[in-house]
Amino acid sequence: MYIIILKKTNTHIIAHYQSLDSIKMIGVQNANGIGIQMNLIHDENIGFGVGFHGNLDYKGTYSIKSFSNQQGVADAGFSYAKTRGGFTLMPADFYDAQGQFTISKYDSNNKIFSGSFKITYTNVPNPLLSTADAVADQNDIADIIISGEFVNVKLVN
Repeated sequence: MYIIILKKTNTHIIAHYQSLDSIKMIGVQNANGIGIQMNLIHDENIGFGVGFHGNLDYKGTYSIKSFSNQQGVADAGFSYAKTRGGFTLMPADFYDAQGQFTISKYDSNNKIFSGSFKITYTNVPNPLLSTADAVADQNDIADIIISGEFVNVKLVN
């Protein structure tokens, strides 16, 4: 699920993705770490990843690395498809973002993992606006809250 709160107009945009038909999840594992990429039906994309830090089973809760939390371990990002074309890309380490990425199950034999995530972007440019409109109206800001769970997602190399 994600929620976009447009502060200028006090508008809330809420998207629930409760069916696997509406989300394509891809788990990726390599020598550098483990992560998940979710492609949503409206071309929005959400990605989380955590590097290898000596934790062979990866289980744990990792804070999101962001502009305000440089000690965070997990990388995160969100891209939003605009109604007039193009995308708003929002890597967490470029914005004031808070959150966590949790891996609750990791099965190395079957190459699957499960967990949850939550990230909150605060006072970011309205992702619905074109880049030119966002530059022209810097008071049109939003908060974005993204949360969800994933269960038994297959890992690929």
